[in-house]
Amino acid sequence: MSHELGARISKDDLVRVIYSELERAVDYANTSLKETRRMAWNYYLNRPRGDEVAGRSRVQDTSVRDAVHHLLATIMPAYATDSVVQFEPMGPDDLDQAEAESHAVNNLFTESNQGYFELYNAVSDALLFRNGVIKVWIEDTEEVNHRRFAAPVAAVLAQAPDGEDWQHMDTDEDGVATFKVTRQQQKLNVEAIEPAYFYVDPNAKDQQLQDSCFMAELTH
Repeated sequence: MSHELGARISKDDLVRVIYSELERAVDYANTSLKETRRMAWNYYLNRPRGDEVAGRSRVQDTSVRDAVHHLLATIMPAYATDSVVQFEPMGPDDLDQAEAESHAVNNLFTESNQGYFELYNAVSDALLFRNGVIKVWIEDTEEVNHRRFAAPVAAVLAQAPDGEDWQHMDTDEDGVATFKVTRQQQKLNVEAIEPAYFYVDPNAKDQQLQDSCFMAELTH
């Protein structure tokens, strides 16, 4: 299906394109990639491979599991720090800004999202399944509270902070006013995705997913 550059696409056409891309991505994931993951798990868990000979040793080689654990022990200590991200200043006037941004991003990654463990899971998947995926997204949330003030309604509303929606609900006989306060918030989320639930365009030119025209995640 082709469309002129800048032309609008109808919702029905968009749904058909998405389903077509998803079908190709799922078919690809359920063939070669699924078999790769299955074999990797069998080697890692030392499961029988199906080529055992009756009367001979059934001991399984642990090289895959040992190699994964060894590489994790070598790689991950570099990320066991509160300073995973470091922004470089563009000039002398940017020193404070770069430091503040580094601190903020590191706090969001390491503290709010347990970034070390997400990195550990993604690196482990990459070593074992040849693919490690981390998803980063912004979640919009709405926080609602009720607050009471023994003050004129107009005065309270005049002092309401920017970015919050204050709605006067009622005022009791003692002159105490109740307000509904609604605040929109954004939360940065970082999560390692199970490779079996991640689908990508099988015709991608390279491993840079930024150039892929289609990606999807299976969620429950």
